[in-house]
Amino acid sequence: MINIVQEILEEPSLIFSYYNNVKIVILLNLIKHLRSMGKEICIVNLEKIKPDVLPPDFHSVCNEKSEVIVYEAEDEKEVPVKFTVIISSKKLKLGVRMIQIDKLGENLYKMKINNNVLHLFRVLNDYTIKEEQIGDVENEILKLLREYQQMSMREIVQIIAHKTNSSREEVRNKLYFLKTIGAVEIKEGIVSLNDYGWSKRESVLIVLGSIHF
Repeated sequence: MINIVQEILEEPSLIFSYYNNVKIVILLNLIKHLRSMGKEICIVNLEKIKPDVLPPDFHSVCNEKSEVIVYEAEDEKEVPVKFTVIISSKKLKLGVRMIQIDKLGENLYKMKINNNVLHLFRVLNDYTIKEEQIGDVENEILKLLREYQQMSMREIVQIIAHKTNSSREEVRNKLYFLKTIGAVEIKEGIVSLNDYGWSKRESVLIVLGSIHF
């Protein structure tokens, strides 16, 4: 199963997003994971986080062994030489991997690493995310496009509606959802796979999981 926290922590990264709620959720997931590994965590700009958001027993410990998370860095000067993750609403120029989180719909977000779609996740409340696969209709559409590369929307709707016993309207809605998340492109009625490696995937995941402190 894909673990977005482990993916984030693979190397020093800048998490860029305008959405405060999702930034807090990512922060809490990072804290949970690092604590489970017995790591000490130093949060730079701790004063920018409401105290009641963090776990009651959490204490920021800053020493040479700490995993450093910089929260809401406003400019490059706030970033120490050694850090684990930066979370910011600014596209800071640091020469590190950038993870961008964009909102797609109600509580639905897309996480891109270096401009490649890697994860989707839906925030269920202030502190919880959950993992699941997308539906059979979407996967059937992607399988069809992997085989034929591109097809007209009309052809796809007819084939998938028949194969999945779905209405044509439902299939069209699923196609536009796949377009929204960046899995396919639709131009002048022609549907093709997008250039994010979707053609090599067996399925697309909406990436989620529960936080328990």
